[in-house]
Amino acid sequence: MPVSAIDFTAVTSVIHAFITPNPDGTISGITVDQSAELVDAAHAAGRTAIVSVGGENSEPAFKVVLSPGLRPIFERNLLNFISARNYDGIDLDMEPMQPGDAQNYTDFVTELRAQMSARRPGLLLTAAAESSQADLFAQLQSDFDQINVMTYCLAGPWPGFSTWYNSSLFGGGARTMPGGAPFPSGDAVLASFEQAGVVRNKLGLGIAFFGTIWHGATAPFQSIQGTTMEQISFQSVMDRYFEPELFHYDSVAKAAYLTIQTPRQEFIDYENETVCTAKVGYAKQIGLGGVMIWELSSGYLPAKPDGLRNPLLLAVKQAWIGHN
Repeated sequence: MPVSAIDFTAVTSVIHAFITPNPDGTISGITVDQSAELVDAAHAAGRTAIVSVGGENSEPAFKVVLSPGLRPIFERNLLNFISARNYDGIDLDMEPMQPGDAQNYTDFVTELRAQMSARRPGLLLTAAAESSQADLFAQLQSDFDQINVMTYCLAGPWPGFSTWYNSSLFGGGARTMPGGAPFPSGDAVLASFEQAGVVRNKLGLGIAFFGTIWHGATAPFQSIQGTTMEQISFQSVMDRYFEPELFHYDSVAKAAYLTIQTPRQEFIDYENETVCTAKVGYAKQIGLGGVMIWELSSGYLPAKPDGLRNPLLLAVKQAWIGHN
């Protein structure tokens, strides 16, 4: 997805992913030209550009550079990176995080926040938080401008589960998983952060511009026996699978899905315009700090005519403006 295709009027910030820590505390991952293109476009539109550190499976790299000996070097390199490239802040995305990482992460966040404020007041510090990290982020919330909760990847062919949605807003109503537990949902995850003490206006609800294919199933609430699952972008859903007659909408969970019976059994759940509208409305209604999208290019349809290439982002934008 080219930077020129981003509708900056639909967002407050664009998070540029990813830079990664090296074992000596240096940084790699985004070129000077890539930074300049995004940052210049965001600033020209009056929006902020934040660089994200980490990403999926980044915990081993973080573990090294957050050790007391390397942490000051890493912090200095991060600050120099955003200063040199004119970013407006840093997004931390350490995935996964183990219990033993909590103290070094806490020290890192506290130190980094203080140094960012000293270097340039107004720099933003955000984080992508996993659903299990409510207590940790409750302790650190004063250091963050936004805690964006990854309210997706909530289901899988795991013990005790039935087939379910990747990123539903609500659970299954009266229906529960085989062991009696409620089905996971964005609402339940955010409730756990609030119960831990995180204030609502610090929280961002994750919107997934991707979904999942359950092979060997055709709908939610089915047995996981013999199923496998893989991620799929919204772009691929629309290009390869979508047919109106296959479409279903779960009005309880607020989730969209396709049922495919032949030539093989497949259950494909994903976010569509209706789901995005519902999630933005929910965020506005309960007073969240906002929503976070992962990620823009997955919702980009380059083969469509101009004006129809970003349907999910357009739905988010219209819902946000419509609720003001």
